Amino acid sequence: MEVETLCLIYEKTTVPVPKVRAWGLAANNPLILGPFIVMDFIEGVSLSDVLKDSGRLSSRLIRPDISDHKMAAIYAQFAKIQLELFQLDFDKIGNVPSAKTRYTAYDHPLTYKGHDIMQTGGVNCFSDRNIPILATQAYFEHIVSQDWKQLRQQRNSVFGPNDARAKYACLSVLAANLPYFINTEFDRGPFKLICDDLGLSNLIVRGEDDVTIVGVVDLEWSYVGTAQLFATPWWLLQARLNLWSAEYDEESPKIADRFLQYLRIFTQVLEDEEKKMPSCRQRLSDLLKWSQSSGAIWLHMVLSCGFNFDDSIPFTRLREHIGRDKWEQQEKAFSDSNDIEAFVAQKVLQLKQYNKDYEHLQQKRTKVSHSGP
Repeated sequence: MEVETLCLIYEKTTVPVPKVRAWGLAANNPLILGPFIVMDFIEGVSLSDVLKDSGRLSSRLIRPDISDHKMAAIYAQFAKIQLELFQLDFDKIGNVPSAKTRYTAYDHPLTYKGHDIMQTGGVNCFSDRNIPILATQAYFEHIVSQDWKQLRQQRNSVFGPNDARAKYACLSVLAANLPYFINTEFDRGPFKLICDDLGLSNLIVRGEDDVTIVGVVDLEWSYVGTAQLFATPWWLLQARLNLWSAEYDEESPKIADRFLQYLRIFTQVLEDEEKKMPSCRQRLSDLLKWSQSSGAIWLHMVLSCGFNFDDSIPFTRLREHIGRDKWEQQEKAFSDSNDIEAFVAQKVLQLKQYNKDYEHLQQKRTKVSHSGP
């Protein structure tokens, strides 16, 4: 998909992606090094390295000493890129059309979230990828079904019966509220080019002192998706808000406030750049403003990641937008259902067997490590 995405952007826009010179599968690689893409080299440095706080080894969070003026200049450049990409229209959700590679493009996209659930949780949640998805709500329901499958099939997806009940009720409420976060203008298209991890870390700039964007790279998690997802700049801080617990992380209020501050800056520069591009047929700034006022921005962040915890910043903000009392009432209704007890009983058995298997595996490892040569 990355080959298709790079070629499409290179041919249809002025976005500075590298030109693909050659590509192939592992079987076609004479060096036997796996699948490959040969593309032009872009001279410069990673914007992520310029911006990130070097004191946070496990996070790309932008360091606090960078001025709002500098961030506005960076956002304005990225806004131009996004506005160009937003003009590319597609008639259905799925993988990017295979104009170059000629490989079969499944109707269900290969997303970072689906891959993460499979790689980390050991659960294949892609189901039948040949069933077309033609509307935003249907796609959101499909995404939530992936969370359900991970929760049900990953044996250690809960810590115990109480956690099982809480996660079942929380996911049930989330699914029940999806219809209230659908933008009717874009519900059935046109659909847009989405890259799950496209953000500031994908940008190449001239240098540490010159943050002019000269390249956009690493677009492997690209597909055709609902326009609503395009209007969710989760990348404003470089790091996802899903990483912070609103309940347990002391710095989460500052992180959330800083995100909202940057969101205001980006919304303004996006609108300013849009006015300079009279050829824009569809206003991304309007969709971004709707995403904020409707609360859909928080839903999009939750849906885009697997293994969500319900006290993350996006989940907490979503719950506040719906209303805490309403959310708790709906959770109670689902908690009192007959289905939840069967689910809890199943998860307790799964967890017990998982812990037994894990202990057995650890004992085998200990024996091997002490056996010696």
